[in-house]
Amino acid sequence: MFERKQCLALCLVLLAGCGSNGNSGGGNNLEAPTLGGSSSGDGSELGDAGVATELDGTWVAECTQADEGSSLERAIFNKNQFESRVEYFDDGGCTTPAATPTQVLTGTFAIGAPVATSSGLEAKAIDLKVQSANGTPVSQIIYNIFYLDQAGLFLGNERGVTPELRPTALDLDTLLTRQGGASGEPGSGTDEPETPDDGGAGNPGTPGDGGTDTGGTPGNGNGTDGGGTDDGGADNGGTDDNSALAQALVGRWKAGCAANPTAGGPSHFTAQYRFTATGVEYRVDNYEDPDCTVQLSAGDSSTRRGDYTLGKTVTTAEGLQATEIDFVFSELDGEASGLERQDLVAVDGSTLYLGAESENGARTNALNLQDPLSKQ
Repeated sequence: MFERKQCLALCLVLLAGCGSNGNSGGGNNLEAPTLGGSSSGDGSELGDAGVATELDGTWVAECTQADEGSSLERAIFNKNQFESRVEYFDDGGCTTPAATPTQVLTGTFAIGAPVATSSGLEAKAIDLKVQSANGTPVSQIIYNIFYLDQAGLFLGNERGVTPELRPTALDLDTLLTRQGGASGEPGSGTDEPETPDDGGAGNPGTPGDGGTDTGGTPGNGNGTDGGGTDDGGADNGGTDDNSALAQALVGRWKAGCAANPTAGGPSHFTAQYRFTATGVEYRVDNYEDPDCTVQLSAGDSSTRRGDYTLGKTVTTAEGLQATEIDFVFSELDGEASGLERQDLVAVDGSTLYLGAESENGARTNALNLQDPLSKQ
């Protein structure tokens, strides 16, 4: 059976940073934001009970694997009320409920002023007053931050026990996606969380190394662009407004299990891309079997993070429409590691295509027509 210690108010997704003092570089020069309601430790509530916020709804994180079993976290906001839940499972895929009770925190919250983060993104302050932990009355205020974009909700990487210890770094590894609107009360009538998928397709070994990416046939042969930002038809390769494509890219994309063509390497691999408004994450997981069910050790997975920019729309060698994309990766598995890659991209509804492999590392003029990625 999957056993978990009762970390309560310290470890749930809304509060983050289990066991930490929350000082992630914010220092003591961070001013407390102006908040509605009270920030005291008495019985008063935070926020305005009659006003909806941008956070209203149910937000679900991905299934998290542990040594024994897995867990699924979700946060529910309704006006100034919040509920944070962690459910435990005996299997690694968040499908078989464990005997460990679900941990539930409830309380009120208030959104404050903008906070400049270490990644350059502008987050907002959020104060959460925990008033109940698994049905037991408590009174604790947690000082955190949040950032919203088209991909979903990101929270701070630590928790602050005072306004001065509010984090200034986002946990960009943990994405919460909105599952539905808020109900009458948090926790009543909300959507059940879905089990996120973590597969993908890409290059074996170190991600982003210029090898074969995924692709496919993005157009229908009738003059329709393959997910570019034009409204149809071929163009002359000029500079386009890429706002529609940038919005379409946001989210997580994956393709199926693929054989590793490199001798001596893992048998098969999966990879996935996750795009935000300006950032990108590219992860590769290696497997021992052709179905990608028996994963190798944790050291055989790698993740690159960085930024991307979109360029002009071009006509590929196949006569299809694609957009130039430049990747600038600055991190590999949490360590500084620079890598730049020039590629092509096209989006057609819920399918994404990248460029074919290039022998000299230069931008290809063809799409990989074999392995499209599907939006998750």
